[in-house]
Amino acid sequence: MKLPLLSKQTVHNCRVLVRVAFDVPTDRRGNVEDTFRLERCAPTVRWLVRHGAKIILLGHRGQPHGKYSRANSLEPVGKFFSTMIKRPVSFTARPAKTLVTRSQTMKRGDILLLENLRFDLREEKNTAVFARELAALGDRYVNDDFATAHRAHASLALLPTLLPSFAGLNLREEVEMLERLLSAVRRPFYVVLGGAKVHDKLGVVTNLLRRVDGILIGGASASTLLHAKGLSVGRSLIDHDAKQKDLLPVLSSRKVFLPTDVLVARSAAARTTRVVLVGDIDPLFAAFDVGPETAKRYSMLLKSARTVFWAGSIGLTEQRRFCHATQGIARSISRTRMFSVAGGGDTIRAFHDLGLAKRFSFLSTGGGATLMFLAGERLPALDALRS
Repeated sequence: MKLPLLSKQTVHNCRVLVRVAFDVPTDRRGNVEDTFRLERCAPTVRWLVRHGAKIILLGHRGQPHGKYSRANSLEPVGKFFSTMIKRPVSFTARPAKTLVTRSQTMKRGDILLLENLRFDLREEKNTAVFARELAALGDRYVNDDFATAHRAHASLALLPTLLPSFAGLNLREEVEMLERLLSAVRRPFYVVLGGAKVHDKLGVVTNLLRRVDGILIGGASASTLLHAKGLSVGRSLIDHDAKQKDLLPVLSSRKVFLPTDVLVARSAAARTTRVVLVGDIDPLFAAFDVGPETAKRYSMLLKSARTVFWAGSIGLTEQRRFCHATQGIARSISRTRMFSVAGGGDTIRAFHDLGLAKRFSFLSTGGGATLMFLAGERLPALDALRS
């Protein structure tokens, strides 16, 4: 996929609107708890500073649906980002249409962060008027937020059609790495899919089945598929949005591997756990991780792999006692012997917390965007950049 790339000549002494991935969690005091996406935005902002741009950052947090919420404000994120890049980052909560004069008085290297775009309903409604109000603040547009590339929102799908627009360093790398994954010629190629929702991964499974040697299923995605096969899964989490007719091609494929044993408990807080075969789950119990035999089988398959994609947790990774299978399976991935990519916010956080992030060749900032890209679907923000 050819995307318009940045050059020094295109941004020098220009007001550059940069769509950034600032949707990160903070604690009650406003301290940023996960810096991954901010670290991936930083290189593009530093590059623009070095090349004499006047930078206006556009981003969002959460889903406030047009209503102000202190918990979703970008102000604390901007403060942290300022310390990260060691540059002053000014913040404003004023509407974009009142900031034209201020944008015109900015100096080269200045950085201004606008408040959460989703505090204005027109952002998610993809309103042309709102896009024009944002466009009036800049001379150029840069998208560096791959995580929202699947959203048809004003700052992503309309704004880049109003100004000369370019892909940021992170966005470009995301696309290059995922394209490399899709065109993988190093076999065997295995995919690990977990997480709570299986319906949003069906497109990926369908698109990758002909390309891969195996798809290893865990987490609630596995419970959903086991339930669809007619097996009792007790109180295990099931994705009820996944329809039986859509699951049948997955269930009938010899390339799809499901757990043969699981770690169960009465609840996530219960002290007692036990390992059972998938057909022997007590109606009062739920599966919270794949079992040791499944973990061993998945690990053996991945040890032979030369290409790996991992999306979604295969256990309840928020609790250490349900992380053992994830740890064991992920340790089978060797960065020196294979090309490996992991995607999804919860997945990436789990790998960082477990000290496994460095085992992967690349960590994608996207969740839904990554899955849609790998499913072969069109992403509005990428289409807008190429228009």
